[in-house]
Amino acid sequence: MTQLRTVLFFVVLCFGMTFSASSTSGALFTDFKDYKDIMWHVLYTEPCLRSLLPAKDTEHRAELIFLLHRYHIYQFPLKYFCDNDGRVLSKKDIELFFDEHTYYRKPQIWPKSKIAGIGVALMEENNSVVITDIGKGSVAAQFGLKRYDRILQVDGVVLQNIWQAAQLILGKPKSSITLVVQRNQNVMLTKTLRRDIRNYPNIQWTYIPKSNIGYVKISMFKPDAIKALLKPLRFFEHYGALGIILDLRGNPGGKMISAQALLDCFLWPTVAFLKTVPAENIFLSPVATSSFKCSYESALLKQIPLVILVDRFSFSAAEIVTASLALHRRAIVVGEKTGGKGTAQWPIVLQNKKILMLTTERWSLIDGSSLDQKGFIPQIDLSHFVVENHLVDFSDVDEYYSQDENLIKATEILYAKIKEKNR
Repeated sequence: MTQLRTVLFFVVLCFGMTFSASSTSGALFTDFKDYKDIMWHVLYTEPCLRSLLPAKDTEHRAELIFLLHRYHIYQFPLKYFCDNDGRVLSKKDIELFFDEHTYYRKPQIWPKSKIAGIGVALMEENNSVVITDIGKGSVAAQFGLKRYDRILQVDGVVLQNIWQAAQLILGKPKSSITLVVQRNQNVMLTKTLRRDIRNYPNIQWTYIPKSNIGYVKISMFKPDAIKALLKPLRFFEHYGALGIILDLRGNPGGKMISAQALLDCFLWPTVAFLKTVPAENIFLSPVATSSFKCSYESALLKQIPLVILVDRFSFSAAEIVTASLALHRRAIVVGEKTGGKGTAQWPIVLQNKKILMLTTERWSLIDGSSLDQKGFIPQIDLSHFVVENHLVDFSDVDEYYSQDENLIKATEILYAKIKEKNR
């Protein structure tokens, strides 16, 4: 299964027990019982679909056809689901209308007892499970695991997908776990760790005092993300920060309302992006930065030099934030090309109790372009960037940050921008 279909909407945080799925902000149906009464009325407007009978539709084809017709981003005409002979397509053929971000997800059932992890965030890439973030002070960090390591085996079991990885990695507190990890394509490592219960904040931040640079990382745009930013933003302003690093590496997206509020922190009132929700008759509708307010209003934030750090695991809302700030010339984007997802999915509980993550919404940039399947290309590719003179002093900063090579590069770029601004 491809990375896009499997994980963009469900990042596994084995920091403890934190699971999140992205969704749209609209008010759509969420359960079969909500739309079952109108479903047959809609379907029977197409003559060839009248052969579908409730009692004989054991594969629930009618339900999929209705959802793809009424709520999918493309709103497929009903006649598309009939063949040339006027017969209803098979379930397999109906599922061919799924875009790459629409997929089934089984409800995950976890034990009620406390669950421990190792302090890593995971995503799936090219049929392998990749560590996209490591919690500060976590077991994984202590045992030398690194961002972008690929976990091949857990306790001797070869991993097939991210769901299996979550089931195997999470376990009883203080229990041991052995991982086989691949690093840089040709280095194989075996690590035995002990699971630990620890809550890792969605927002991590620090301050580089000798260079007056603030750093903040947003792991996911959760509903409370902007509220959690209040403390670091106040701190940065109070101590006279000259620039800010916004780290969105490994951020899979999340709630667009949180992303909009973040844009309001750094932009004067303007159009942030364009929104399309066909089911609500919304097409390329301008979305203002002021739609959702920043938790900390400050004129300083509207003009302070800003560098955004991204990677190929930055998706969805994280990409919209990145591209919007870049297009408004408020930030320099550094890192690598982002993942390329400009749509949102709405979770719908089907009649068979499976969850269908249905693509219902699309976001476009202010110039009308889409990030979907394209991603955002940073102004500076850090894989080719060489630090010639280390101008930023990390001596008073925790090694969790000071040993992050790409963070060091990003701060050097920001420092150069600050010096240029102050000339």
